[in-house]
Amino acid sequence: MRNLKYWALCACCAMGLVPAMTACNGIDDDLSDCGKDVDLLYRMRLITNMETEIDSVLCEAGDQPVANALRQTMRQYFNDKGHDLDLSFYDRLNDGTRLLQQSKDMGGATQASYTIYLEQADYRHTAVANLAGNGVAEWLSPEWMSRTKIQNQQNDTIDSHRTGFFTGRHNVLVGKDGDRLTGIVDMYMANDAAAVVIDTTGVKCNGMKAYIEGLGNGFQPADSTYSHGKPQVVRTLLLPVSEGKEVCYYGMGFPSPDTATRVTPSDVKVGSYWSMTLLVWMPDGTITRNDLYVHEPLKAANLKIIKLKMEPTGEVTTVDAEVGVSVQLNWEDGLHFEQPTI
Repeated sequence: MRNLKYWALCACCAMGLVPAMTACNGIDDDLSDCGKDVDLLYRMRLITNMETEIDSVLCEAGDQPVANALRQTMRQYFNDKGHDLDLSFYDRLNDGTRLLQQSKDMGGATQASYTIYLEQADYRHTAVANLAGNGVAEWLSPEWMSRTKIQNQQNDTIDSHRTGFFTGRHNVLVGKDGDRLTGIVDMYMANDAAAVVIDTTGVKCNGMKAYIEGLGNGFQPADSTYSHGKPQVVRTLLLPVSEGKEVCYYGMGFPSPDTATRVTPSDVKVGSYWSMTLLVWMPDGTITRNDLYVHEPLKAANLKIIKLKMEPTGEVTTVDAEVGVSVQLNWEDGLHFEQPTI
């Protein structure tokens, strides 16, 4: 009698385990409400004018030392190699709260596939690659889709971006059906670069500094829009060139506005999108300020090169029809400025 009760109890327990074992036994069961594995392919898509810009602007024989050095340097930023990859999955129906975050390492590949388990929800997915090590731009408020933003440091003058980073978006609906989900997330470069190349043949100076103004200060991955609120000045870097009489400064940042909004002097073509400032420290102790007003937008993944010829006074001229130049000789405010680079 005791054995009979034992086997009856075992049978009841076994029957009770059947629903529990089958409720979440895989993503192919129609009865499953536990979520699914989603196969996502991330592809780095670089669409840039970098090589064309270098070849077309720096095309003379005397330009080649700078052209070669600039090409080698810019390839560190303008390339389709993925490294750090941050993935966020937001609930579109619940105020855009982030339900899942994962970090991956693409290992320098141009594309990578990952299988990610997602609970049932209607997701808005964003991906950001190569932001680590940028040094200037950081990811703020990633917990909310509507608030998340890649933002520059909040200083009036900032350094150049140290990485070219990529972003992508994808919608994922995880329902109760048994179909396995797949998707492709194409990622595009979100920042850009500008460079100024100065021919200093026959000119003596004690140093120069170059800055970029009028670029954006933030980017919203959820809708791929840029913000241009707080004006910031970007410090450029001196390009190491071993020969020739040309000097080059370059910097990276967010794109400029799509409309011409910058105020320019009366002697410069109205309607500039962004600008560069070149300060020249002369041997007599004076400083010449050159403001370069660019009448075309600087777009994501693009490089803009401004080629200049310097006069003995430190004044520069250009043949670029899209760049206007305003010059101030003996610029008094420069006495309180940062020290120049040679």
